[in-house]
Amino acid sequence: MSRSVIVKEPVRLDILARDLLGTERDGMVEALLAANPGMADDAYATEGATVIVPDVERPAARLVKTVDPWE
Repeated sequence: MSRSVIVKEPVRLDILARDLLGTERDGMVEALLAANPGMADDAYATEGATVIVPDVERPAARLVKTVDPWE
């Protein structure tokens, strides 16, 4: 079930996606824009705007194998 929030101050769309959906990567900005037609007209969400937060399945965290140079 999606929810809606009211923007308290102007905020960039990628930052809004990160704050509301946990990340601005993996299609989250696009999902936010798809749920809010017309939002892509500007790079910022304006103060007082009502934003629909879509229910999206977040991708699983990727594990990155690291190398320990001292081993």
